Amino acid sequence: MLIRVSDLMRTEALPLVARGTPMADVLVTLSDGKLGCAIVVGETGGILGIITHGDVGRKMARDFLDRKAHEVMTRTPKTARPDQLAAEALGLMNEKAITQLVVLDPADALHRPLGILHVHDCLRAGLQ
Repeated sequence: MLIRVSDLMRTEALPLVARGTPMADVLVTLSDGKLGCAIVVGETGGILGIITHGDVGRKMARDFLDRKAHEVMTRTPKTARPDQLAAEALGLMNEKAITQLVVLDPADALHRPLGILHVHDCLRAGLQ
């Protein structure tokens, strides 16, 4: 199957948060987005990191709600290219035991997110 990441990625209502967003607001974005993540972006819209439900569970502490997005985010999120085969992207998600990849255009020097590829989208398309 020659299904590309761009065929399956979600591009509407991406769960974007600014680096200084309070964690209470990030949690709202995580819940509202239904993708299991919030993408942390800088002033130019470029990706700085990602916060997943797993990150929240691992980093929960007494002062958690007093922290900002950039203090909790994973700074090196796994990504995919829009022209990449979706099966290859799914393989990366399986290998890394993650459920989503941020889709970036390698030609965009600002690294602005184009979309999110979720494992459920791959499975609905019949990929395994």
